[in-house]
Amino acid sequence: MSAKDKAREMVKIISTYNPAGMLDDTKILYPSAVQLALIMVDEIMKSIPNSNRLSLSDNSYQKMQYWKEIKQELEKL
Repeated sequence: MSAKDKAREMVKIISTYNPAGMLDDTKILYPSAVQLALIMVDEIMKSIPNSNRLSLSDNSYQKMQYWKEIKQELEKL
């Protein structure tokens, strides 16, 4: 999935989430959904092994690049 599509998917999932106990028509506003998605991406990036080091393995590097692209797409929304 492209970074742009993943960013949109994350915002859609968050904005349509309705936790138990909330009124049926209560939704998370779009700007809040984008901010929550950005927080999630930051946390995902922190969880990538060796993400705080300059020399990442190829797999970690690819994952980090993918999530950086998603973050950039979220920031455009």
